[in-house]
Amino acid sequence: MKDWGWVGYTGDDDNINRLATQLQSGPLSIAVSAGNHCWRWYEGGILSEKDACPTSIDHGVALVGLAQSDEG
Repeated sequence: MKDWGWVGYTGDDDNINRLATQLQSGPLSIAVSAGNHCWRWYEGGILSEKDACPTSIDHGVALVGLAQSDEG
């Protein structure tokens, strides 16, 4: 039995649904590019491609939720 898997993030609906399904089992360990302005000055909301965040991976974090809008 394999206790890990690879789910890349592309932002398409199928990919978001796969992540949401995986989150039903508990938090996910993910790798992100966090040593930059996007995270340093983060105050809330959803980070997205429009924020022009760099893509070099440099941090591991736990993903505990997933949303597609700040409303709710």
